[in-house]
Amino acid sequence: MMTGHLMVPSLDADFPATLSRKVVHDLLRERLGFKGLIITDALNMKALSERYSSSEIAKQSLLAGHDLLLYGAHRYNDIEAILEDIIPVVFKALCDVPEEILNVHVLKVLKAKEKLGLHINHETELSSSLMHELFHPEAKALIEELSR
Repeated sequence: MMTGHLMVPSLDADFPATLSRKVVHDLLRERLGFKGLIITDALNMKALSERYSSSEIAKQSLLAGHDLLLYGAHRYNDIEAILEDIIPVVFKALCDVPEEILNVHVLKVLKAKEKLGLHINHETELSSSLMHELFHPEAKALIEELSR
């Protein structure tokens, strides 16, 4: 299940669904009985990032009840910013979350991986030029052309 960053005042007048324990935990988990994984939409989207800090967003999303926190981008520079600027801040913020809460979410993810057979070691060689491979010059050129 993926949540969105929309405001639903009838469910939570203070926070968008992504940051709302009332929506994620109380409604999805408790009232509706959803047992699967809950993932955020991209936490670096402007709907959140213009109102909250990266650390607030990550921490509150996890405490709301999400199992996986998603960050996304389509452009090379945006991905670099996520990896170099956002993730270190988020990691530090999540170190403040009680270990018991983190363990609940990690265990859920591990059980889902096991159920799907993804727990078996599938090592993949990482290229030293991963960003280059992900953003081939032809793809970057096309993105720039489409942007114009």
